[in-house]
Amino acid sequence: MAAPSSLLRGELYKADQMGAIFKLRWVELWAGGKGELRWGYPGPNAGTTDRGISDLSGATVSLGAEEWRGAEARFGFQVTPRSRPRTYFFQASSAEERRLWVDAIENVASPDVTRSNLGGGYRLIFMVRDAPRSHGGG
Repeated sequence: MAAPSSLLRGELYKADQMGAIFKLRWVELWAGGKGELRWGYPGPNAGTTDRGISDLSGATVSLGAEEWRGAEARFGFQVTPRSRPRTYFFQASSAEERRLWVDAIENVASPDVTRSNLGGGYRLIFMVRDAPRSHGGG
């Protein structure tokens, strides 16, 4: 069996447990098993990604606010694992980067959802459903 591969990796800001202080972290999304979102100190060689969410199956991903930290814009999103009663807060450096992370995490967490589109401050999610059966009436 092949080792799981990293789908996405890069730097994101992650909030502390109180959700108030954001620190730059190196984050990796893994697709193997139930999916994992791991983080550690910034930079791909700065250390191991020793913390994270080890089961993304069924996790809820939602968009957060756009915030300004000085002259820098940050684009928030949250991940709430089905297996844990905690929400993890992240911020990306651009709307496009946030879209990449949110779409990738959603694809791992809910593989039955065919595609989602980012629209303003909300998300449209399209699911494949069977066509309704006719009941033989006229």
